Amino acid sequence: MAQGNKRILLRIAALLLATGMAGFAGFYVYVLRHTEPPCTQPCQDVGNELDPVELARGFKKIRPKCGPIELSLELAEPRTRTGTWYTLWYRIGIKNVCCGSIPLIREDLRSESNPGYSFRIWGPDGKLVRRGKGKAPVAFGVLVYETDSPVVQEGEPYLLPGETAFTNSSILNPRSVATGEHGPEPTLEKEFPGGKFRELRESLQKMQEENFAKELKRIQPLNEGFPGYRVLRHYAFDKPGRYKIQAVYEGYAYIMPSDRWPHNLSFPLDVTADIIEDFINRRNQFPNYVQLRAESKILEFEVEPWGF
Repeated sequence: MAQGNKRILLRIAALLLATGMAGFAGFYVYVLRHTEPPCTQPCQDVGNELDPVELARGFKKIRPKCGPIELSLELAEPRTRTGTWYTLWYRIGIKNVCCGSIPLIREDLRSESNPGYSFRIWGPDGKLVRRGKGKAPVAFGVLVYETDSPVVQEGEPYLLPGETAFTNSSILNPRSVATGEHGPEPTLEKEFPGGKFRELRESLQKMQEENFAKELKRIQPLNEGFPGYRVLRHYAFDKPGRYKIQAVYEGYAYIMPSDRWPHNLSFPLDVTADIIEDFINRRNQFPNYVQLRAESKILEFEVEPWGF
């Protein structure tokens, strides 16, 4: 009796094994025959050539065979005036033209302190205009513009192949910024707490408001702005005439494979398909860090005397 049960169990096991092997063989053939839509982006293979300069510094970063991104620059109006530090209104776009997904691009475009991009500006004489050099009134302790949604939300999607991300807008919102020698100053309530300092706080508050109005008047008039565009700061144009401007982006990013078809399968078929593609060496691998560098087209704009 026991011997008969053992034979039955062996037959069942053999049948299950044969069924499993047949199923795996069929699925293996299915994976072999499956074809994904070809990548239609201009930069289809970034390569794996290491940047010799970065390698000498001890960093393994890839110098791509083709440009993974394209950079665009638009001006809301191709003109501005002399006598101000708030000049052109621009919008920068970065398009992913490779076959992988790129992180951190949106963060670079939204950052005010370290945006990842810079400008080249040529004056009427053909010489480069230096950032932070120029003659224009300065409002001390006044923050004039702020950016709309400057922080990238956690989990925001990568820039997928063919997608374009843009800089966010500048919003006119003048406000006083109390800064001391070693950073932001404490509020009057913290510096002079309690009821006995109430009159002193009110007096100092009035002085701050008067000083804010005085400083803000120095840099009037201010442009309300254009939806979707950011104000160009830190450049003052002293001479009227025809200028040229170009945007430049430089950085490194980990380019990741885009979502692939096995991820749409249910478990464990998705894992099995990934294993098979690894075995037949069909999975598209990307290097860790890839150099991203792009330049926009050169645009022209007119600088007119103050009061136009």
